[in-house]
Amino acid sequence: MCRERVAEHVGADALRRNARITGHVLAIIVAGLPAYVLVKVITPGFYARQDTKTPVKTAAIVLIANVVLNFALIPFYGIYGLAAVIAFCSWLNCVMLYLILRKRGHFRIELWLWGRIGRQLVAGLAMVAALVAVRMVLGDWFSGSTGRRLLAVTTLIGTGLAVYFPAAWVLGGMDKEDIMILFKRKKADS
Repeated sequence: MCRERVAEHVGADALRRNARITGHVLAIIVAGLPAYVLVKVITPGFYARQDTKTPVKTAAIVLIANVVLNFALIPFYGIYGLAAVIAFCSWLNCVMLYLILRKRGHFRIELWLWGRIGRQLVAGLAMVAALVAVRMVLGDWFSGSTGRRLLAVTTLIGTGLAVYFPAAWVLGGMDKEDIMILFKRKKADS
């Protein structure tokens, strides 16, 4: 009987450790997600000019960098090194493609857009602060019963929504007129 309880305890500890590692790895990989999406936005700028070679060449450079960095970082950082390389190479590809388009005079980010991105980042930081506060207040709930965990995650998501969008709206991180047009369209469609 005691052995079974010890095995259950050891299994639960291993499960929590693995879940924590998975969460950290996903958090690192997600750091490259905006770049991955931006690549999908930038590459049509090449395809519209019948230039399919440049994105392929940058992808090859990124692939080589990915392999080299994996061999360099995984022995020291393990799975975290792999995740960091994935995120870094996503940004490397994005920056390379953007700089090439900019150098050719085909695309550049206007000053007003940089300002809007900055305001969105400030709204994002406000959301992060609110999420950390909720996490501190409901800390035990995340490891409690299924109902408590569900309530804690729902509260976390609701807090994120309740903080980010109003902050982005007030700071000017969103185009208020475009948002109002979307709401008017939905009412008209109904």
